[in-house]
Amino acid sequence: MTKPLHVINYEGKEYRIPFDLKQGTKFNVTYFAKKYGEFITRAGLWTEKSVERISKDNKNLFIYFDLDEQGYRTAVGDITVVPRKDN
Repeated sequence: MTKPLHVINYEGKEYRIPFDLKQGTKFNVTYFAKKYGEFITRAGLWTEKSVERISKDNKNLFIYFDLDEQGYRTAVGDITVVPRKDN
């Protein structure tokens, strides 16, 4: 299983750095939401049900607990995850 990635943009280049999300870790996740037709950022929590994997059609899937909506969501495609300072 791949580790979640922390994406950093520096001088026009994108760097993807793997990091470990432990159960109970809070983070902000940004991704393109087809439902809204735009990029969104959500406050998330890594739980025992959270998963990061590649779909059959080779897309990134990131299943997390949405702290704002109090339910599980799936981010698809290019995903940026940034740990929160309130952990």
